[in-house]
Amino acid sequence: MTAPTPTWDEFAAALRTELSRLGDGMTVVIVWKERSWLSAQFAQGRQSLWAEVSGQRLGDEEYTRADTPEDRRILESHGWLPPDPAETFWWHRTVAYPPTSAEYREIVAGVVAALRDVNGVPGPEHLGYRAWEALEGNRYRTLDLPGVEALPLRAPGARA
Repeated sequence: MTAPTPTWDEFAAALRTELSRLGDGMTVVIVWKERSWLSAQFAQGRQSLWAEVSGQRLGDEEYTRADTPEDRRILESHGWLPPDPAETFWWHRTVAYPPTSAEYREIVAGVVAALRDVNGVPGPEHLGYRAWEALEGNRYRTLDLPGVEALPLRAPGARA
């Protein structure tokens, strides 16, 4: 029997719960399995939660994608700060630890908007994730994200 396909709202609720459980040194990367350069990632530190979503990426033909004015409007309306084009293509935001329930809702709503509305991910069942504890020797961690596939960790520097 196949599990039911999760809705974006169900994915968002599960992601909020999982983010609230992250400890210091935890990293979570969520990717569109078919286009793994389109993703969201989180790093939990002692004093803040850092969140990023993919944006414009140019150069390698396989990964070429340019943000439209509408993409930028969506990302900015969800509180994402634009990338420094000299350094990265990641839109980002940071919140002090521990985030409030409202801040978790805002971050996750922004992640869903980036994945679904900007990057075109058809549904959460097209996503995969990697999660690890950097302070524990990069120990793999499983998350409860229904319909989202747990992916193996990759060597540093390897493409997702």
